[in-house]
Amino acid sequence: MFKPKESSQSECEFVSIDELVPDDHLLRLIDKYIDFSFLLKKVRPYYSDDNGRTAHYYPNVHAQKIK
Repeated sequence: MFKPKESSQSECEFVSIDELVPDDHLLRLIDKYIDFSFLLKKVRPYYSDDNGRTAHYYPNVHAQKIK
């Protein structure tokens, strides 16, 4: 049975990653000492210049998000 949604979220909270991840966390050290810009050259053959959608994020940004 389909029931209409009775309420919706009316509040939002803005959170900064810097506030959530401690200064001494391993991922901060990785980010400080490893340059992920080499990924752009590695994945370039898999992107098309004239076909498909525009990439909203560069591959190195994705790598930084998942580390």
